[in-house]
Amino acid sequence: MSESEKSPRVDVYHRGLTEPLRGMVVIVIDDDNDSREMMAAVLELYGAHVVTAPGAKVALHLLRQQRADAIVTDLMMPGEDGYWLLHQLRHFESLAVPIIAVSGVVTSATDVLHAGFDAFLRKPIDPDDVVRLVAETRPIPRELA
Repeated sequence: MSESEKSPRVDVYHRGLTEPLRGMVVIVIDDDNDSREMMAAVLELYGAHVVTAPGAKVALHLLRQQRADAIVTDLMMPGEDGYWLLHQLRHFESLAVPIIAVSGVVTSATDVLHAGFDAFLRKPIDPDDVVRLVAETRPIPRELA
């Protein structure tokens, strides 16, 4: 698919906005530096302010210090993983931040969603998909509703 064919798809998914994530704070968590930085670069390209963390404990510390509009987290990480973070945020921190799970090894998206994640993406990730899912966590402005 050519770049000119991809552009309308992005506009359709993001309500015609050129920077659909402008003003959003997104925390990206992944123990793999390359994956974390790639995801951050994609989200920043579409206007998000991205804060990255190499693990769930660091992310929880960040979330206690600043607000986030969405979280994108790898599920399988050494030590505390994405499931641990979900449990901490939902049961102890009472933060209602949308959490998008990503994984290259989980086989059942249904299990991930039943665990309480708001969305799931399988690695390798299509940049349009992650931007669309993060944008969908944002309430629709009244003038566009």
